[in-house]
Amino acid sequence: MDDFYAQIELGVRDWVRRLRDAGINTECSCGHEGYIQCQSLDFPTEFQQIKDVLHENGLWDYEIHFTRYSNGPDYISWHETIDIRSKAFRANWEAGEERSEG
Repeated sequence: MDDFYAQIELGVRDWVRRLRDAGINTECSCGHEGYIQCQSLDFPTEFQQIKDVLHENGLWDYEIHFTRYSNGPDYISWHETIDIRSKAFRANWEAGEERSEG
């Protein structure tokens, strides 16, 4: 699994690990853009889990965006994502840091 994390940009790498350890399914991330995208299956629960992970690790300055993509008006199938954005992710990437609180 270390090879998996080695492919993730600095700035978000440790945050991705922490979110995954908490059961959040991350899909993609970008240190220089300052975001982590997660797949959502149960938004209210995952929203609280994400907030808990961020707060427990000292990150208070962030945005969470929830998006539902649908194939039509009947919502026969959909894909929901949660985007977490923080200036701290980008700052960590610019500094070349593995992780930083807040």
